[in-house]
Order: sequence, then C-alpha cells, then structure tokens
Amino acid sequence: MNKTLVTTTAVAIFIFAQIGFVTLTAQANPMISVDPAYLKASHGDTFTVNITVDPANEKIRGAAFELYFNNSLLNATSLAQGTFFSGFDTWFRGETDNITGKIDYGEAITGDEGKGVTESGKLATITFQAIGEHGVSKLRFEEILLSDPWASEISNVTINNGTVEIEAPFLIYGYVSYEDGSECNDPKVNIINMNTKEEWQAKTNESSNYYQLMLSSGTDINASEVLRFNVTSPDGSQSNITEHTVTMEEINDGGLFGFNISLSAPASGLCGDVAPYPDCSGKVDMGDVILLLNNVSYPENPRYVLCNGWAGDCRCSGKIDMGDVILLLNNVSYPENPRYVLDCCD
Repeated sequence: MNKTLVTTTAVAIFIFAQIGFVTLTAQANPMISVDPAYLKASHGDTFTVNITVDPANEKIRGAAFELYFNNSLLNATSLAQGTFFSGFDTWFRGETDNITGKIDYGEAITGDEGKGVTESGKLATITFQAIGEHGVSKLRFEEILLSDPWASEISNVTINNGTVEIEAPFLIYGYVSYEDGSECNDPKVNIINMNTKEEWQAKTNESSNYYQLMLSSGTDINASEVLRFNVTSPDGSQSNITEHTVTMEEINDGGLFGFNISLSAPASGLCGDVAPYPDCSGKVDMGDVILLLNNVSYPENPRYVLCNGWAGDCRCSGKIDMGDVILLLNNVSYPENPRYVLDCCD
C-alpha cells in the first residue's frame, strides 16, 4: 500500500476518533431555571413562576435553592411543591421571607440510596403580587444544590435566573365633538408615538363620543415623546390632527386625562386628494383611489386613514363608501369626461 495513503488514512482515523470522543463526552450540565425567564406585570397583579430542574445526564435525589427578589416591587404570597419528585417519598421545606426578599426551598427523596429523577420537571411554584408601581426585579438564585442518588453534590449546574418588569399604566381618554359642538359618537381615534412610530387604535363605542387607550409608561411612552392624534368622524367628513408632547407630570399621574378633541370640516383642499397620510399631495391620482378603496374596505385599519376626510366624500353624500371609490377611479381614468366630475360639497 502507498505509504502516503497509509499515513493520511491513519491521521483521518485519529481525527474522527477524537471527534467521536468529544461528541460522547461533551454532555449537557444539569440545569435549574426560573420559568418564564421574563414576564411583565402591572401594579396589583398576581402571577406565578415555576422553578424547573433538568437533570440532563444525572439522577437527581435532592434539590435546594435560595431565590432572591426585590421586596419593594414584589411580595411572595405562596410557595408550593411541584411535580418533579412525584412518585417518591420526600422530605420538604419551604419558606417565603418578604422582609429580606428571599425564597428558601429544599426537597429530597427519602429512603434507600440509589434513587433519583432523570426527567425534567417543575420543582416548585411561587406566587407573587406586584406591589411596586414601576420597576424591574431580578429573580436571582444565590444558593443552589442538586444532589445525586448517594446524596453527593452535583457540580457544574447551569443556572438561569428570571426577570419581572412592573409596568406603570398610562391611560389616555377624552371626548370627541363635531365642529358645531355636538357629540361625535363612534369616532375613529388613531394615536401614534412619533418617536417610536408605534401606533394604536383607541377604543370607542357607537353610542358614545368617549375614547380610551391604555398604554404602559416606560414601554409604550416616555416623557418628552410626541403623540399624534388623528381623529375622524365615522363618515370621514370632519377630522382633526393634533400633536401632544407627554410631560413627566403626566407620566407620574398615570395618564393623559380629558384630552378632548373638536373636529372640523377642512377649510380648503382638493376634492379626491386623500393621500398620502398625513399630508395630502395636492393632486389626484391612482394613489388616492387605492387609499380610498382601502379606507372603505378596512375602516378600522389605521394604515388607511385619509389625509382629508372631506376630500373622500366625492359625491357629496355625507358619507364615504364604494360609490366614492368608483367615482374617483373614473375621474382619474377619464379626467375629461364630465360624467365623472368630483363634488365634495363645496
């Protein structure tokens, strides 16, 4: 046999043997985790987290941990055994300490040596109440102990801590009126954070001119950020675009209260010029037809708000519907045809 071939083959066998050796010996470590690893809550909310154990390639006879939390934000209300050691007789202890912000837990199989759990499971369940107004609390393991079937400590345990974020509510509400002061029931109220470009549709009701939107300060909105209110009447004939800069006082108060909006018919504009939002283009083309069609087809979608509600009522009917879309399409397609002249109630 060729000497070079023999040498190459020997090297290849050695490399593959080493790879195989690494594959066989590179085993995962046992793991103890807070589940879920991250969650959000509001002041006053009650929620639970689980402490889970993954034995990996070990047998677990006993498990113990100390878990610390921010006691100015969270209050531990209960601690319960999980199902990790179900099927075995166990010794158990569990204590909650809200003065220092600590959970102390231990559980182990009793009886003869050699017993242990090999499947992942829930070791304990902890119930918390969010007592703080706003902030972030770590759920942090300080001491953990996993033992094997002969009560010896298992080393190299992977630890996964948790995080709880308490969101402060930020409530926005107000009333919408027509230009003459009468109530505008079931208005369309779209609110955009101009800094983050996030947008929301406020809740309204067909029998009321009240609108409401619940956000979270620190997450959805912060002081000095600008909110744009785009409000239209149900038929799109009257509208209002207003911007408001959120103050720290409003953040501390928990909202923007009584932000009332008065609509008006546009003083000027080009009939049929409804796109783009929020500033009209000054001309009527197929872009206006497409936006008006989407506005009629998907009236609740904030992406299809008209830049000028008055300009969408192309037939002067007092409402915007598919008839306006058809007339606008014909006007754009056959601009010289007198049958397709637009009339926005000048």
